[in-house]
Amino acid sequence: MDRNIYIDLGRTDGPTGILFGDPDSKAVYTGLEIHTEKDCPELEEAERRCGLTFFRPGAPVPDLYGVPCITAFASDQDGGIYAGAGDPAHGPIVRIGPDLTIAPAADSLEQLLRGPARAPARLALPLRVFPSREAAEREFPIQDLWTVLRRSKEPRFQVWTMMSPADRAGKAHVHYTAWQEAYTGIMDPRVLAWNTPERCREMAEKYPQNTLVLLDRAQDDRVAGFACYLRRARPFISVPDSGEVTALYVLKEYQGLGLGRLLMERCLACLPRPRAALMVLKGNDRAIGFYGHMGFRLTGREQTSRLNGGEITELEMVLERTE
Repeated sequence: MDRNIYIDLGRTDGPTGILFGDPDSKAVYTGLEIHTEKDCPELEEAERRCGLTFFRPGAPVPDLYGVPCITAFASDQDGGIYAGAGDPAHGPIVRIGPDLTIAPAADSLEQLLRGPARAPARLALPLRVFPSREAAEREFPIQDLWTVLRRSKEPRFQVWTMMSPADRAGKAHVHYTAWQEAYTGIMDPRVLAWNTPERCREMAEKYPQNTLVLLDRAQDDRVAGFACYLRRARPFISVPDSGEVTALYVLKEYQGLGLGRLLMERCLACLPRPRAALMVLKGNDRAIGFYGHMGFRLTGREQTSRLNGGEITELEMVLERTE
């Protein structure tokens, strides 16, 4: 480990990432996890055998921060904390003293539970322990994870898997704004009102998977659009053996630059099936024309749904993919 870069994920607590230097870069966690056990006779017997007190739910959290992440699970009578350097079920166990000194305790949790007579253990990972995240930050240079991953600023518009908190906030903004821009005048106002900013934020946080974001690198990675997909289409899709593009939106100010095509091509690259399907709002002629230029055709099937006291009708389209 010639150099290491501390990565700030923008989180206020919990583990964060640390990236080890090129050419063999890999991401691991830093911070502290707490493992607890429910009280039971078997746990009390294990404590008697090894002389430790295992953490129960609600136990006070030790003032520790590990690089890489440590998982603390027990303490001893002298104020030492026992933790796994990685996964305590499979990795080495260390004792962290009140003065933050680190001593190997056992090669595994199983060995630790056998009792106080333990063979010498060696750490498989370099480990540093600090009294707080702030103390760790004073030693490790801080960089933003998403900036490190997206070093290149060219081309200006790039499509990435949604990853960061800023990605999710941007996706929520586009979701709400694009609905207002695209559907005002052609969608039942009651349904349009249902898609509130709060709902869009909740959707971005709750369902981050299978989402691509279109970033404007010249505007500090502003999210200009997004697309969502499913590798297997939802049950109501009539097209057999198909994936599904479930959403694709680009802010109005970015339209006409070929960015919708860029998003769609990246989305289709994530779908392994021979056909791709989507549903488009009836009356949204602009979107229907765009999907037609991308090779989708109407199947003739319609689906009507009721939302927030209103009603919408969507048309099914399919793309037959060729090798």
